[in-house]
Amino acid sequence: MKRSLLAGIALFWCMLLAHNPSFASHYMGGEITWECTQQGNFRFVMKVYRDCSGQNFSQTEYISTTYVGLGSIPMSRVSVTDITPSCSCPGGPVLFCDTIGNPVNSGRIEEHVYTSDLAFPGGVPLTNKPPAEGWVFSYMSCCRNPSSNIINAFAMSWTLRAVMYAYNNNTLNTCYDNSPRFLERPSTVICSGYPVQYSPSAFDDENDSLQYQWDISLNSGLKDTIKAYSPGYSYGSPLPGVFHNASNIPATIHPKTGLVSFTSYTNGSFVTVIKVTSWRNGIKIAEIYREMQVVILTCGINNPPVILIPQQIVPGYQNWHSDTVIAGSIYTFPITVGDFGFCSDLITPQTVSFSAIGTLFDSLINPTGCPTPPCAGFNPSPTQGNPLSGINPLQTVFTWNTTLQHLDNGLGEYWQPKTYHFYLKTSDNFCPVPSSKNIMLSINLKPPVERPQAEIRCLDVIPNGDVTLRWTPPVAPAGWVSGYTIEHSGSVSGPFVTIGNLTNASATSYTHTGAGANLSDAFYKVSAHYTQQLAGLIAPSITARAIQVTVATGVPKAKKVFLSWQPTLTNLSKGYTGLYEVYRESSPGQWILIKTVSALTCTDTATYQGQTLRYKVLTANTYSDSTLGITPCTSSSNIASVFLNPVEEQDSPAADIRVFPNPGNGIFTLDPGSLSGFSSLRVFDLQGKLVLNGNPVLTSGEPLDLDLRILTPGTYFLNIECGENCFATRIMIE
Repeated sequence: MKRSLLAGIALFWCMLLAHNPSFASHYMGGEITWECTQQGNFRFVMKVYRDCSGQNFSQTEYISTTYVGLGSIPMSRVSVTDITPSCSCPGGPVLFCDTIGNPVNSGRIEEHVYTSDLAFPGGVPLTNKPPAEGWVFSYMSCCRNPSSNIINAFAMSWTLRAVMYAYNNNTLNTCYDNSPRFLERPSTVICSGYPVQYSPSAFDDENDSLQYQWDISLNSGLKDTIKAYSPGYSYGSPLPGVFHNASNIPATIHPKTGLVSFTSYTNGSFVTVIKVTSWRNGIKIAEIYREMQVVILTCGINNPPVILIPQQIVPGYQNWHSDTVIAGSIYTFPITVGDFGFCSDLITPQTVSFSAIGTLFDSLINPTGCPTPPCAGFNPSPTQGNPLSGINPLQTVFTWNTTLQHLDNGLGEYWQPKTYHFYLKTSDNFCPVPSSKNIMLSINLKPPVERPQAEIRCLDVIPNGDVTLRWTPPVAPAGWVSGYTIEHSGSVSGPFVTIGNLTNASATSYTHTGAGANLSDAFYKVSAHYTQQLAGLIAPSITARAIQVTVATGVPKAKKVFLSWQPTLTNLSKGYTGLYEVYRESSPGQWILIKTVSALTCTDTATYQGQTLRYKVLTANTYSDSTLGITPCTSSSNIASVFLNPVEEQDSPAADIRVFPNPGNGIFTLDPGSLSGFSSLRVFDLQGKLVLNGNPVLTSGEPLDLDLRILTPGTYFLNIECGENCFATRIMIE
């Protein structure tokens, strides 16, 4: 049984009246966004929220900009909406938007929407490229409402802003990015004493990645930040915390979903700013800011409705649920909303309502439908502006027919998981402020196969410049893969040209004749073709690069040769050791291993002056799968040559070093030849892991015993460095 604490509400309003200066303004918050027009220009939208007891806004306002040559943008008001909490429960006071006898910050709020349409019917033309700090679009006016978390807020101005950046250094002669926009109106009036979780529900038309965070408020300009916060508050902690009441749970904002969570037993009005940054392929492309003054009131003893859905709760978030769905399946589940409370008259049962927000919902909720059909929906369904409502319990069913198209990354690729957010909203009709509960449902959509791409494992450059590719096939059900396309380019950015089409679904290798990889770079993709089970789609592999070695001697008559190269794959596939074997040709067709390194460089001490030396680099992939016929393979580089100027040099002391017996049982003899002095001895396994490390002292002509029996049988790399001399070899423990 519920009852209203009307005395508490009246006391709070009286306190606000006592601190309300006669010149208190109307401003409570706002935001600026933009969208692309059909003409390739920019349509700006500004929303401003005002306290109904203050002064009104003008029909025309002006956005300032740092874009050179534009000046200000005239913004014409297109709508005014009362967003004061609406209730219909008998026995309690009712809030409505008027200016007579009502205190500031009492929960009476209007939304004013402005656009640039009247001044620029085809959109605002912007050309050239934004600077590194971006183009800033802002709106400043006077004055603020009184606020509990900012000292003397009523004497300050306020500034809204949004920032537009360049993507990939591109000009903006044609609009290619819509800013993020908020699907949800701001939560302006909140009841104290209950856990609260809500999200501004930002959405980006280009599916750019979004990041949320608290940000600072501005006074009378872009550089005039507000620093005078009341004790216990800051722009990063704008709502009441334990400093104000030990029972409070401070507000947090989730950086990926924007979910704001807090519990406050402290009443008042609090200025908050949420910044949403959009990122495309790791490049910042836009920032929008929503400033909002949140009013926390004592609403009486009234618990929010209960909403029951079967998905798991994300740990640490009471109102955030998630599930994983395979693309191509029909996803459906029941929803039950209930509230057993009564109105303040203690007789009338409360009415509950249910609505939803999300760009993937159908035309009943989004009049224009969703951007990627099939759309999600409910049965029975709320409509835009008309939630489902009734006496407890309220029931509906969510259904979404997912497809591969919902995984499209904008490039016609459907192989990366994607998360969609749906916002389910419930509310009762308690007065003066209904209690509500909002649930965010995150659906993690996954492709229908475990690994749809082929994985390039090795690129073997043959001495004549041809390249042999080897790959592992996709992890997909039998019969789903129909073949492969092999593509080649001389640059990682393309263009890629098809050099082979294979109709053999079990193929795992291909030789590119005439590749010329002995002379220049060679990049490859292997794309798997799928049968009708996946609508004939194509899954490209990660781009792979044949190893290109370059060599240099540094200065004339140098004693050293410097080698460098690039990795085969930026994202190494399964089985790579991470080690590179560096070989020098000792005689025509005969190669000796001179060093094993994990870096992409190597230095060889030159002892063959007056000759042309030839080098190559190998790296191994040890992965094997007998069921697929996959065996270990090696990527080999081009052969690089360098001529050493003749100087008088003695043979390297490392030339006559030996390790024997090899293979052995774990006890080896190291003959240092003519090497002497302190040395570094390291042993690596085939995965590149350092398994032994020591610093023996070598004495010329005196063999040294190496006891490696602590290692398991197998093949290892043994590296010895002594001054400028080095030695590398493989050893095998039987």
